[in-house]
Amino acid sequence: MKKKEPKKPETVPEKAFWDQQTGEWVLGKKSKDGRYIGEWKWWLAPKGHLVCHTFFKNDGSIDRYKRFHPNGEVSQWGQMGNDGKFETRVYIRSTEETTELFPYADPSVWRAVDKGTIPVSYDLYDKDGKKLNAYKIPAEMKKGYEDLEPITAFNKVCDLVDHVLKEVGDEFDFFAGFKPVFIENIKEEDLEEAEKRLNLEFPPSYKKFVIDHGLFKIGEEKQSEFRLLPPQEIGRLSDGLEKDWGVDWTKFPARNKEIMDKIIYFSLGDEELQIVWYYCFDYNTLNPETGEVELISFNQHDWHWMMKEDDIEVYKSKISTMQFHMARTCYKVIDNMEYEMDD
Repeated sequence: MKKKEPKKPETVPEKAFWDQQTGEWVLGKKSKDGRYIGEWKWWLAPKGHLVCHTFFKNDGSIDRYKRFHPNGEVSQWGQMGNDGKFETRVYIRSTEETTELFPYADPSVWRAVDKGTIPVSYDLYDKDGKKLNAYKIPAEMKKGYEDLEPITAFNKVCDLVDHVLKEVGDEFDFFAGFKPVFIENIKEEDLEEAEKRLNLEFPPSYKKFVIDHGLFKIGEEKQSEFRLLPPQEIGRLSDGLEKDWGVDWTKFPARNKEIMDKIIYFSLGDEELQIVWYYCFDYNTLNPETGEVELISFNQHDWHWMMKEDDIEVYKSKISTMQFHMARTCYKVIDNMEYEMDD
């Protein structure tokens, strides 16, 4: 939805232009092929506070960035490594109300440092910089999820969360938010309509799971929400990039869009935190004998590198699509619950 430009505040430079997709004023330059290069700044409407300051490399990739709370405090900052992945990314809570988001609802957590792992996990610190203690999950409870049927793995990780809550007591009651819950039943005709719209067939293991058990979610919206999308919201990554990020496919070789057209997002990750946007089926890897496909994690910062098959980071597995996705989901739950204890 396009956003109408309000009156430009004095805090926003005259040369900054209005981005009607994001509702921000923007200042920066692009290369001849349309990539962001050099220094860019964004000011958030309507008050016009500086919300993001980013430096891009000549190839359009991010070098480093900072985001800011409305009161001017830094909300997050990051430094990209030479491998195209963040080597440092830090989130910081605000002393006042903010439009920025923070990975943890627990008010004792003041700073979260991304460990650079998949799934995403953090080292956590309080306001004084002290690393927070946490419960250690027994090693035997953290293994073997990839060997289980999806619903068995789902139930096992639910039991694990209950066990941890019983052990740690009220101090870590926010762990309850890591417990997966079913939220919506799905009918076969719902999937058939989506398949017809997308002109494909969903992996058999995915269809069986959602028809038998429904859609599930983990966490709360705008914190660390993770959920299977209802069929009507499943879509092509190429369309998502065009709609949400203003990607103009006419500026890319036709082969690039062909690749993206075969990547289908079906599960929401940590969208509001700009960590992982979608989990996707990659139909470029379709097994014609089984109907199963490999999975990818879509990160908004990565899509420039996903324009060729060789650049797409595919999670290959010998097990079915849904079995692998559920196992990875369970390990995400475990990893998000684990904190390293200080002496």
